[in-house]
Amino acid sequence: MLFTQVILTEIISFWPLNYDSGFINTLRATLLEKDAHRDTASPVGRTCPFSPAKSSGQKVYALQGTRRNNAWEMGLSGPFSLPVQAQPGPDKISNLLGIVQMSKSVKEKVSLPCGYNFSYEEADMLQMRIYWQKDNEMVLSFISKKTEVWPQYENRTLLDIDDNFRLMILPLFLSDRGTYTCVVQKREKGSFVLKHLTSVELSVRADFPVPNITQFGEPSADIKRIMCFASGGFPKPRLTWLEDGKELSGINTTVSQDPESQLYTVSSKLDFNMTYNHSIVCHIAYGDSQVSKNFTWEKPPEAPPDRNHQVFYVIIVLVVPFAICIVHRCFRRRNTTSRKGNNGIYLGPAEVSTGQNV
Repeated sequence: MLFTQVILTEIISFWPLNYDSGFINTLRATLLEKDAHRDTASPVGRTCPFSPAKSSGQKVYALQGTRRNNAWEMGLSGPFSLPVQAQPGPDKISNLLGIVQMSKSVKEKVSLPCGYNFSYEEADMLQMRIYWQKDNEMVLSFISKKTEVWPQYENRTLLDIDDNFRLMILPLFLSDRGTYTCVVQKREKGSFVLKHLTSVELSVRADFPVPNITQFGEPSADIKRIMCFASGGFPKPRLTWLEDGKELSGINTTVSQDPESQLYTVSSKLDFNMTYNHSIVCHIAYGDSQVSKNFTWEKPPEAPPDRNHQVFYVIIVLVVPFAICIVHRCFRRRNTTSRKGNNGIYLGPAEVSTGQNV
């Protein structure tokens, strides 16, 4: 089984080709094809493209190149899957391969370590050059004790020479995310040679505010609709509804991004049964951060009887017996009066017989 191994044998040079295109990094390395079953290796004369990957938990640098004098000249780029092994020599390069991972929020301050250990009192700064670049763009240079900051970073970027050339940026923008590289060169024997190279991968996020939950009407009987909304965050969010630790099914969940600010807006609606108590959580996750809002619903108590109906019932209860009583009394009175009238005009049998005798 053959595998390819890149061994760094010599630093040829490191210089800014021009400040628009960034740095051209040239290394000389020997490309070996090694047999896994034998302790031998032999140079090969072909280019070898390397695929982006991680090696041993760290990102490493390597690139294809062209063969020259049994060595390979190749530009430094990455990350790639094959390891680059630096061979100690008179000009030892420190921290060539390590990439520091950092995460910050928009408007915060970041301090990017260069990690080059030196004594400021003993060092001759005129003999040193320090460059900070982001991806393929220049950020800052320190040459002949003079610092130059590129326009995109003016008035918010500082080089802390006393702290091993640490780069500080305040405030951070979303556009500041990327890989930053610190380059240290020192003049030796009339030319500048690379002494230190390290990279910092900076991720920038914009924190979402606590989401806002509003009631959104009642689409049907016993069903309530609510909406959760948040905007102004980065990276892309994921919104979920939760109740008692279980995920609920939202409706009309949308995520949109502003093309200028690159910030995201997210919203979602949820329907639930109003006849039960609920404790619902709107949860928004973005990157390694999260934010949430609780919504509590208590089922309404049963509505009391209508007061108008109560009054009506009271009236009926009081008035009807009273009316019956009055009607009854009137009826009795009428009967009594009728009896008295009948007694005053009665023609009995005696009167009739008297008239007959006359």
